[in-house]
Amino acid sequence: MIRNAVTLTLLVASLTACAGQEAPRRASRLRAAARASFVQQEARGDLRDVLLALRKVHFALESATLPPPARAALDHAAEGLVAHSEVALFIDGHADLRGASEYNLALGQRRAQAVATYLIASGVTADRLTVVSFGEERPLLLGFDAASHARNRRVEFRLMRGRVQLILDEGDLINDRGAALTASR
Repeated sequence: MIRNAVTLTLLVASLTACAGQEAPRRASRLRAAARASFVQQEARGDLRDVLLALRKVHFALESATLPPPARAALDHAAEGLVAHSEVALFIDGHADLRGASEYNLALGQRRAQAVATYLIASGVTADRLTVVSFGEERPLLLGFDAASHARNRRVEFRLMRGRVQLILDEGDLINDRGAALTASR
């Protein structure tokens, strides 16, 4: 009887472990597939109805000008957002750790507004976009090297409403001068 209880306990534990590992693996596979094709895909199971892949937008030092790779990514984002008019987003502007807090907060606002303006010009209605600035308050990396600064100078998207699963890709990193970060190495 003790042997049966131990066997049953081990069986339940192994099934629980497998089930606990399968969901993250499945979600990871879905994210990878969406990133690879960078298109909308129908989701199955316990995910929301649609996967919407968006890219972070990165900026040069002290700039709110959209670099060319960002424009291409936002064109794609606009297509998905126009197709899913029920989706509303927060557009979060960020700055790197250099500069005064007030300056970085205003810079994050200008960056987020530049992205919102571009999406509105591409057909997304303004009432679906809410601009927020975090300035330097939410860095992705705390380092003071070029890669850390490049990752922190960004605009990200958060879902406000809608039946989609957002997948947020890193996007193209930009160095201080506005060129692709890999070209500066």
